[in-house]
Amino acid sequence: MSASSSIPQSQKSIPLAQLDVCPRSHRAFASTEGLPLDWYDSLLNHKQVGSVLNADTVVFERLELWYLIAQGWVAVDDVDASSHSPRSVTPEWTLLERDAPTLAGWLSAPPANIEHLARFLVYLRLRRNGYVVRSGLKCGTDFVAYQGKQGKSHAEYAVVVQHREEALEWCDIAAKSRLCSTVNKGLIVVTAAGKATLIRRWKV
Repeated sequence: MSASSSIPQSQKSIPLAQLDVCPRSHRAFASTEGLPLDWYDSLLNHKQVGSVLNADTVVFERLELWYLIAQGWVAVDDVDASSHSPRSVTPEWTLLERDAPTLAGWLSAPPANIEHLARFLVYLRLRRNGYVVRSGLKCGTDFVAYQGKQGKSHAEYAVVVQHREEALEWCDIAAKSRLCSTVNKGLIVVTAAGKATLIRRWKV
């Protein structure tokens, strides 16, 4: 999916400078007064990205902002680069350059916490496979994934991202799986490289 195909014909991307990005949480805040109506209507109501903070403000989480950049909804240029340090090669970074070159160019070098990069690659693939992706905090996971619109259907999967080659403890998987089964969700344990394991129900 190309960035240009993600944007409505009538809507151009908006500049990153139009968003107020918090340096600590990396959330992006946008005043609805300064945004084209079809831009945020498409994201909130059709793409299901972002959320309404109040009557005047839309907020995007860190990974949602990265997704907007990767898909061309938010435009960045060279002066927006957050780091100019030498690039360190990691499996996650190689995949990012392949799947989201615009974002890779903006970041300039992998973030100090590479875990965010791994989580974003999984987020991106879920999105590109048609899922609506939201925080999985209530299930003790990274994400929950909806096949339909949030609010009109229940999330079918809860997703845990395994960071690099660090294996999850089986007791953690068992606990998460049992919790997910009580709310009728399958648990997916997935790596940034795309290897995924679906656990429908954990029995002891």
